[in-house]
Amino acid sequence: MKKPTLAVLFLINFARLFAQSEIEAVPIFAFDQRNLGDKALGLSLGTDIPLFYQTLSGSTAPANLSLGGFLALDLDFYLNNNWLLGGRLRGSFNATPNGNIVFLVPILFKGTYEIKFWPFSVPLWMGAGISFISFKQAFEVNPALQLGSGFYYHVSSQWGFGLNLNYLWIAQLYSGNESPGISSDQSRLANFLDIGLSAVFHF
Repeated sequence: MKKPTLAVLFLINFARLFAQSEIEAVPIFAFDQRNLGDKALGLSLGTDIPLFYQTLSGSTAPANLSLGGFLALDLDFYLNNNWLLGGRLRGSFNATPNGNIVFLVPILFKGTYEIKFWPFSVPLWMGAGISFISFKQAFEVNPALQLGSGFYYHVSSQWGFGLNLNYLWIAQLYSGNESPGISSDQSRLANFLDIGLSAVFHF
């Protein structure tokens, strides 16, 4: 009776050891699934590069602005594991050759598609809205469009850090009925490029 009992105990222990090794071989956190209602709060900081101005006829001219800085805050809501809707508040500054500062503050409604290969993710997004522009005593509100992407490494299910690259258009459109001296042929499309670092918190 002892030999069969010992054999059964040996098989039970061997099976438990095998099962335990199988459990330990499975990654504890292999993929982070997002669901409807999950949120992401992002903060971006970096360099704002004025590229050029473009007329409505297609000709271009230098922006005549210095390199600047930008700060952006994003709040997005997951519709499913890959699609998000949200908004962006961005502020930036650039200097003219005379040392005057141009401030840009776009407020955008945005949609994002997020490509995931854990622990990395690549968001692709586009936003549209308005931009507040302040230069000396002048103040304008113009249509704005921005699209961008990033590359993030997620250190946990909540925190991710990475790089972002975003292109910003601001349309300065004039009808000729504005302040004296501004005609409709002075309408311009301003082009900016943002390069920065980002942190995103999921909750």
